[in-house]
Parts: sequence; structure tokens; C-alpha cells
Amino acid sequence: IVWNVPEIDAGTVITSRSDSFEKLSKQEKAAELMRLMLKDGPVKAVDILERATALGIGKRTLNIAKKELEIKSYRKEGLWFWSKE
Repeated sequence: IVWNVPEIDAGTVITSRSDSFEKLSKQEKAAELMRLMLKDGPVKAVDILERATALGIGKRTLNIAKKELEIKSYRKEGLWFWSKE
């Protein structure tokens, strides 16, 4: 199985918004990261967590933003996925 996981880094997040990434709160950063990563469909939760950690976003902050954005979790073939649908 090949998973299509978009490459998201701080530069990608910065260019997707008009304001500077550094000026955003951690929760805003988390929300923007999830919007970008989930725009093309479900993504493995571990991939989102890894990218968030690389951007200095903690798991709790990510989960708060996930709840606010109404991101759904589901398990498939032993892996957890997050999805906007």
C-alpha cells in the first residue's frame, strides 16, 4: 500500500497564509497544518503527529484543534486515520 501524504513544512504553512507562521498561536498552527494535510482526503494520524512535532506543536494542542475543526478519527487495517469527512 502506498499512502499519499503531502509534504508539509513551516514554509508551506507560511505561504498558505497571509500572516507570518511565527505570529500564529500554536493552536492556529495546528489547525492550519491539519487543513493543509487533510485537504485531499484522510491521512494517517501518525503522519500528522510527526509533522506537528517537527513544527513544535504538541499532541494536546493538535487534539484541541482537531476537535474544533471536527476532524474525525477512524481505524483501518490497524492504522488510525484522520479525516475532514
